[in-house]
Amino acid sequence: MTRTTSPRAQLVSAARTLRSWTYIDRARSVDATTFLAGSGRSGTTWLQEVIDRHHDHRIMFEPFTPHRVRMMAEFQPIQYLRANETDRRFVEPVTRILEGRIHNGWIDHQNHVRVASKRLVKDIRSNLLLAWLRTQFPSMKIIWLIRHPGAVAVSARSMGWRPHLATLLDQNDLVTDHLQPHVNALRALDDPFDQMVAQWCIEQYVPLRNVAPGDVHLVQYEHLVRDPAFVSEGVLASLGQRPDERLGEALRRPSRLAGAASAVRTGGDPVTSWRERVDARQMDAVSALLERFGLGALYTADGEADPEGAASLWSQIYGGR
Repeated sequence: MTRTTSPRAQLVSAARTLRSWTYIDRARSVDATTFLAGSGRSGTTWLQEVIDRHHDHRIMFEPFTPHRVRMMAEFQPIQYLRANETDRRFVEPVTRILEGRIHNGWIDHQNHVRVASKRLVKDIRSNLLLAWLRTQFPSMKIIWLIRHPGAVAVSARSMGWRPHLATLLDQNDLVTDHLQPHVNALRALDDPFDQMVAQWCIEQYVPLRNVAPGDVHLVQYEHLVRDPAFVSEGVLASLGQRPDERLGEALRRPSRLAGAASAVRTGGDPVTSWRERVDARQMDAVSALLERFGLGALYTADGEADPEGAASLWSQIYGGR
């Protein structure tokens, strides 16, 4: 049966395509690029909109999406690369993206600026590339956003997303470098919720092990919700920005990708409301997987971000080297 596209969908598609060709990107250097990484459904679009509250960045939306961006065809849906990897199949397309040398309807559909002197790349598939990005593009500023795995898995489930755990376990370098002790247990997971939580664990565990403190600016979503002014000012300071009159408005406004049933739109607690949508077995699975990967220190028992959790983990990892 032939699938037809509605006139409205055709117009939206045409508008996205037109927008991707109606701006000028003047900054042909990675120095002009800020990279915002985080697992999907972690609040990356919200933080993107806070950083770009003046619409003065070229927004590059999730360019590491192989089925949307042809030049990324050699990449897995969530790709791991060792920090010293120099294969041209990976280096060349990413360099083109980070230097702004691409026009693409998917990448540019959230862009507002018409003459760009700086870029903000927001991507949900690149956590396992953070050490590689830092090594290959040392002048680029990187923000890394983390949200509780239970909240991420619940939100992803509501979107109908499927986990990519099997794809991760099929990457030999990733398994050899980080996952060998966990492979059998991970392959035994058969519940999609558990698989999504395991995927999240891998996406945080790997960069915590191979990205040194100071190489990225780490933000926990729960801290951003609980103390938005203080946390966002730290993000802005890391980018050479200052808080202004538009910051509060940007922090209060739900992101354009927040679903109608999300806590930020219904008046619920964005930090803890996900707990109402999981059962006891799933809560136990979250706790067990966090402990398996040594990530339990990131969160308290009630799902809040531990103020010292990430620093403590980094200290344990890098203090022993």
